[in-house]
Amino acid sequence: MIWKQQHISTEARGAKNHIEEYICEAKAFIGKEHIDEKRIGIIGGGPKGLYALERLLNNINESRNKTPIQIIWFNQTSDFGSGNNYQVSQPDNLLINYCIGNIDAWLRDEVNNAVNEQLSLTDWIKKHNITDVDVAPTDFASRALVGCYLQDVLKQILSSIPNETTLNLIVEEVKAIKYENHFLVGFANTPITMELDYVLMTTGHCYQNTPPFVGEITDKYFPSAYPVHHLDTIPTKASVGVLGLGLTWVDICLQLTEGRGGVFDDNGKYQASGKEPMIYPFSRSNLPIQPRDAIFGTRRYQLRNTTVDDLLTLVDERSDRQIDFQHEVYPIIEKEIQFAYYGTLLQTKNESIITAYQQSIPEAELFTFQKLLFPEIDTSDADRHVKTINYIADIVERAEVGELNDPYMAAAAVWREATPLIGRIYNFGGLTPASQEYLDQKIWSACCRTSFGPPIANMRKMLALAEAGIIQFSIPPQSSVQFDQSKDEFIVGTSSTRKTLSYLIDGRIARSKPGQTNTSLYRNLGDEQLITAYRNGNYEPGCMDISQDGKANISGSEIDIPLYFYGTPTEGILFDNDSLSRVRNNLASPWADAMLQLINPTIHGLYAYND
Repeated sequence: MIWKQQHISTEARGAKNHIEEYICEAKAFIGKEHIDEKRIGIIGGGPKGLYALERLLNNINESRNKTPIQIIWFNQTSDFGSGNNYQVSQPDNLLINYCIGNIDAWLRDEVNNAVNEQLSLTDWIKKHNITDVDVAPTDFASRALVGCYLQDVLKQILSSIPNETTLNLIVEEVKAIKYENHFLVGFANTPITMELDYVLMTTGHCYQNTPPFVGEITDKYFPSAYPVHHLDTIPTKASVGVLGLGLTWVDICLQLTEGRGGVFDDNGKYQASGKEPMIYPFSRSNLPIQPRDAIFGTRRYQLRNTTVDDLLTLVDERSDRQIDFQHEVYPIIEKEIQFAYYGTLLQTKNESIITAYQQSIPEAELFTFQKLLFPEIDTSDADRHVKTINYIADIVERAEVGELNDPYMAAAAVWREATPLIGRIYNFGGLTPASQEYLDQKIWSACCRTSFGPPIANMRKMLALAEAGIIQFSIPPQSSVQFDQSKDEFIVGTSSTRKTLSYLIDGRIARSKPGQTNTSLYRNLGDEQLITAYRNGNYEPGCMDISQDGKANISGSEIDIPLYFYGTPTEGILFDNDSLSRVRNNLASPWADAMLQLINPTIHGLYAYND
């Protein structure tokens, strides 16, 4: 079952109306001094900002704090709680890529006693379900429905605002931040500045992709697919290139087809509306993302105890030395991948049987980590479209068989299951510089493509669109992009094969890049010397340097500047920031504790960061 907004009560979808009561304009703060109160700013209105607010209010309620506190939460839109990724206004055919049983906006080991109702997404859907269908944790949901859930969580949190504390939500894009004994925050659309004492950055995916072509930027290039409704300006029958074959590619294709009135019938075939453009996806490898079935509870591959113990040993040793990913972690993962693959193939967990079978296979034919990440698929000739369709059909079939029965899917599950432990090794410079660079730059995107794909239902739609000829896999891998200004068109391809396109949509997930100005706000922070690039030896992953509570480590600063970061901006010093997870790289708890200690030094630390 795929749960959508139409399946839950109107009341459950109405939290945004309550949230909007807290919205005010930035100019309302002009001339207002805050001598006796402390102002805490949270910049970014998505899930991480929501989680940080919950922890802060929890700490204030549990403390003996009497200092007046004003919390000011900024977001570019009024989508507080859901943020841009989970906007409730987006189409219901855009889905989350894991089942609902994995989503819980509340910490279960740090209970907020001031909030009466703390439901997981599964329990929330059960409560507000208006259909006759039973809710299962292995079901999926639309991103818009998850946004409704997050906004309802915010509604519950708003009921816990303590005395001496106020909360204001401001719909503004923050463009500049300075620090002169306090923060001065400037906005994109309002010519004023606001004073803040403390700032937390939870800005999510705020970076912009560097265009894949040289020259003047054209309005026929979409540097981001989001919000997806801006793709509606692309004309019918236009030729549209999509750079990237990951999760964003799926969203793009659905918006340009279903979003224009097309329908997938009961047999899975696509019935066109006649309003679609032609879609030409491509990437460096031209390998589409691997879908997956619901992963929850016992319906998942589990690492062997020996593998967990080996990784935990490295977690312990990283306190004394850096770990070499290629020489110490990679072999552990590869060994588990081979056990998963051949154990599932033989349907046995007997290591002696599995080892004997592996030894009977020529070494060159053994299944390896490398073969998992980079399968050898011939998509280089005139049959590229057909071969890619066949490949997608194969990976969909594998996903339907599931990781407990399909060898390839079992192997792919190993990386997903090992990721939390790898993060504990990786975080805060746990890897040697060269091996961190190898993981970040050489295999991380392939690991995501292999282990963190979309629901099967959406990949079946991609297959149907390709079979209907709406999607055309005709562009070769490793293609370059040029823009011909005289003809107002893109030329994509290699020296032997070229395709002319009218539009180009960048479907890559933008990441911070050292030395490149791909986000104006973070460029401003650098110009104001409020952040320092993080360096692991001679490797710069592209993020800022932070301490273990998320506080910016500012090189050369003689004063203590209370600027903190949580979520996506910390990627590179932290590993795998799941946007919806409360426990993965949880900097909200130590940040909230730090706020109370700064405001009232007599309050002792309540939480400690656990890497």
